[in-house]
Amino acid sequence: ISAGQPWRSAVIDGWRLHHDPNYSSDSTDGVEPIEGNLTRAPWKNCAWEFCNSSSSITTEERALYGALSGNLKAMLPACESFHDDLWAWFKTLVDQRVESELCDGMLPGGYWKHTLTPDMIYDTIGKSKKCDGLYHKLQLHLISGDMNSLLETVSGHLVSASVSDKRFLCHLLLVLDLLHPGFAPEVLNETISAYVRALRKEGSLSEVVYYSSLLSADLQVALLSEVLSDVEEEDRPGCIETALTYNIPIDEVTMRIYRAIISQHSPSGGGLVSVANISEEDCEVVGAVNWLLLTQSQRSDALIEANRLIRRFLGARKHAPACAVFETIPGDTIETIHKQWGEDNMPGQVGNAVRE
Repeated sequence: ISAGQPWRSAVIDGWRLHHDPNYSSDSTDGVEPIEGNLTRAPWKNCAWEFCNSSSSITTEERALYGALSGNLKAMLPACESFHDDLWAWFKTLVDQRVESELCDGMLPGGYWKHTLTPDMIYDTIGKSKKCDGLYHKLQLHLISGDMNSLLETVSGHLVSASVSDKRFLCHLLLVLDLLHPGFAPEVLNETISAYVRALRKEGSLSEVVYYSSLLSADLQVALLSEVLSDVEEEDRPGCIETALTYNIPIDEVTMRIYRAIISQHSPSGGGLVSVANISEEDCEVVGAVNWLLLTQSQRSDALIEANRLIRRFLGARKHAPACAVFETIPGDTIETIHKQWGEDNMPGQVGNAVRE
């Protein structure tokens, strides 16, 4: 109206449903305003035919009248994206549902030629060239409530997905699990694990620990022992502190890393001659003990394993690495163990390690 085209305003406003509240109102305060278009049915018929027959209007204006009259064919040429198509199809579906309730016989002849259903829309749009990405497919699955197809799509994209996509998939499933506890735990764990591995490659240690904490305890240990095994020694205390914040059984993680390192190396190889120098392989074995020294609670485990390694090296006539293991154990270890267990409650294996 402010643009000097009141006729266009009236035309565009003709789609509104007519409602006269005075028929049902008991109010004596006067006449209430009437809403909508009394001649809506003829208006809609004219708008529909105008979209199909007039060649003097632009694609955008044709789409406008098509949206107001439920003419999908008039809207689609103006749709440039997946979301445009999705909106146009569902706008038409809603229009048909409204008209089916009104049961008005003055609708255009082609109006009911194709009665739309959600499944028909999902199938049609899903096969279009515009539905070419992960997000489009997930949106269709969410709208349709097809959770099985959604989970298949998530699993199928985990290998090739970027880090940001993996983050999105991870959070999508976490939200669904929050809304529906126990929702697809296997796929959820698979997705979190994939994202954690991707984060580790980027060096985001604090995020690695946080997202690992969202897994069950056994999976936390397995995954963290895998992704943290190559963490530099100066970064380990920070990882341990973060893990304790999220109640991760970090002692199990460090023990698993230690055993994985030890298992990679044969227990012998020094011959009968005392070796003064320490080989690279033996250095890795000696260094593995440091994983057990990151928390006070694991000091007894560190001592037990250190004794075992010393016996192993001495049996192989490798005195230098045996001494290196001995020097790795902090001087306050015995005192710490006594404080932890006490004299009377110390397990037999720990007591034997202390005496040894």
